Amino acid sequence: MGLVFNRDMLRTAALGLCLCLGVASAQGPVILQRGVVNAVTLEPAPSRVTPGDILLLRGLNLGPADGATASGAPLPVTLGGVQVLIANRPAPIFSVAPDLIRVQVPFETAVGQAQVVVQRGDLKSLPALVRVVANAAGARTKNNLGFGEAGERDGRRLTLSMTGLGLTEPRVATGDAAPVDAPPVPLQAVRANVGGIPATVQAALSPTRVGEFDVTIDLPEGSKPGDMISVSNVGAPVTRTVLGSVSEAAVQYLRLPPALRDVRALRQSDLRGNYVLANGPRGADGCFPTWIFDFSRSSPTRVEPCLLAQANAASAVSIVNESHILASFTSPASDQQNLISSKLLLFNPVNPEPMSVELPGPAAILASLADGSLAALGGSKSYSIDSVTGEVSELTVGVGPGGGGGGGGGGPLVGGNIPGLQIDLGDGLTSVLSFPAGVGQGATALVVGNDANKPTRAKLALLGATGAVTSTRDFPASWLPLVPPAQPAGAPGGGGLPGQPGGGPGGFGAALRLPVFFDAATRSLFVLARKDDGSAQGLVAFSGPQLAAKETPFPAGWFATTCSPNVTIFNLELSRRLALFGSKRPLEEVLAACPAQGYLSLDLATQSFTAVTLPGVGEVNTRAANGEVNDFLYASNTDAQNAALSDTLYIYDSVAGSPFRLDLPAGIVGFQQITPLPALNGLVATAIASRVAGDGGLVYFNLETEKTTVFPVPEGFQTVTLIGVFPNTRKIIARGNKANGNQFLIYDLI
Repeated sequence: MGLVFNRDMLRTAALGLCLCLGVASAQGPVILQRGVVNAVTLEPAPSRVTPGDILLLRGLNLGPADGATASGAPLPVTLGGVQVLIANRPAPIFSVAPDLIRVQVPFETAVGQAQVVVQRGDLKSLPALVRVVANAAGARTKNNLGFGEAGERDGRRLTLSMTGLGLTEPRVATGDAAPVDAPPVPLQAVRANVGGIPATVQAALSPTRVGEFDVTIDLPEGSKPGDMISVSNVGAPVTRTVLGSVSEAAVQYLRLPPALRDVRALRQSDLRGNYVLANGPRGADGCFPTWIFDFSRSSPTRVEPCLLAQANAASAVSIVNESHILASFTSPASDQQNLISSKLLLFNPVNPEPMSVELPGPAAILASLADGSLAALGGSKSYSIDSVTGEVSELTVGVGPGGGGGGGGGGPLVGGNIPGLQIDLGDGLTSVLSFPAGVGQGATALVVGNDANKPTRAKLALLGATGAVTSTRDFPASWLPLVPPAQPAGAPGGGGLPGQPGGGPGGFGAALRLPVFFDAATRSLFVLARKDDGSAQGLVAFSGPQLAAKETPFPAGWFATTCSPNVTIFNLELSRRLALFGSKRPLEEVLAACPAQGYLSLDLATQSFTAVTLPGVGEVNTRAANGEVNDFLYASNTDAQNAALSDTLYIYDSVAGSPFRLDLPAGIVGFQQITPLPALNGLVATAIASRVAGDGGLVYFNLETEKTTVFPVPEGFQTVTLIGVFPNTRKIIARGNKANGNQFLIYDLI
């Protein structure tokens, strides 16, 4: 029998102990930075909660040894000598224990990042962070682990216990339950889908359980065990649960029509798995031949209108997030070569025929919004489309996250069609270098220089709601924007939507490569920058109400990994840091393998950098798979003979403030095709035993426990190919390959 501590616990506990030196009578409470999570969804930190939601706090010395539990509603704000402050407001407490506290988020808590502090007597913990959002629906599951089967079924009616449906009408006091005679209902209308089909739903605040809603769903015709349940109001649900359980997987089959022997792309609706649109290659007439495969009906159906998309698209069909609907531009014969259109088709599995939608003007890009609607981005105007009714309204501000070049940013984009944005600040400053980023109070900022690649003069331009320049800010003396190099002509690249990786010739990321990031808490816009003599690099912060400029250099001898067109500024919320991959030498041209020897970590509170070197003599390839999962920043090394093969995963844990590496078990020589699993704080990749992809099965990296697990190739199979991961049921789906045919394989992550 013994104690097990992970990296977070050890470092946070050590910090708490250090702060309490000299206090002889008691040790102060310590909240684990990764221990603040939504009590129902158990979404890993940084977890999302709504005002009125239920929050779990894990840590050390949080409550009395014997614990305490509130006896009923209204909940107390002090229990067992413990008080919890969320955004400086006392939170109602369900229960306290030495290692766990369960509280309600006050209804009065503002949306945004909120600090959580535990106080026992005169001793306070260091603050931890939680995301407070307007809507984050979650259903209590039967295993109380945040995934899998949920609810109680009575004939065609399903009853769920849910949280995160937001404010109610009428309002209920924080810490209190609903009145029995007239339970309040959510202020925002609640939507439900079962198996991807809209269902009638009713929701009311529970009169017996503080912070929870009683939700009843009338199951649609044809609902069956294993169907996914999705419930939300305005925002996306945090958890998707499952209707009942099934004992084994089932396979559905529809034969391809003779005219569709060359399938180039499959598009499946976000919520309905057995409704698929398949298309062949684009024809000489510019149209994608497309068929609807609805497995609830008996045969595929040809889509007769011409479906259009941009030049390099594999399919004309777009997926609508949090919806059962697919969408595409369509056009009459005379417009087929224009690649823009004012006509849309909405494909709804509930309806036998697609719905036609007419826009007020032409558009070129379809983007999915979080609330299940669409945005059509045009040259001068953009439009919002209700994906169910087809209702169209004009967008005065475009959609998408700010901070181009993968920089991630905080705010909407201006102008819709970014490449068409025209700005002239005088003195030759006409080249827009960054995607616009919202900087608060209705203002948007972007960087403008005298050259798209190596500017010698530049300013920050502030734009109003109409897109007109309202004022400018100068860069600090001798500092200029550091624009990553462009992808060489003819090299693989490919564009992307704003805020997504991309940057090949002709893509939306091709011209705008300068990384920027806006931090709302400090009202600071950070821009990648360099000294004009090349002697140093760093970030320039435009901060405060006046967006005053100040440079923050990287530590001496460190540079950004600008050997890729896409340099990302990672936002590490739990530790309140920004991070970039760092190199120990300046890099000025695009390389096939872009090496980094460590991480450059910026403390947002002090606006100072720390260089964190990779363990040993490690080096990662930043042009291979890399990214961030819940404040774990990951990247892999690259085999000198095979750029797609890696044998070591390097992780920067921003909460612990240190890096670590995960090596492969014996018998596995490498991995490739990393897929992030945010719901599990993990990654999964294809394992290689003898340099043949998948002959070693799949490898699972658990970032929280720092363990590596191999899911082997089953007996009788030669290789496996990863198909997808289902976090709702904690399953991995793969294709097992063998000489006499292939089969689906299901790996259980639990």
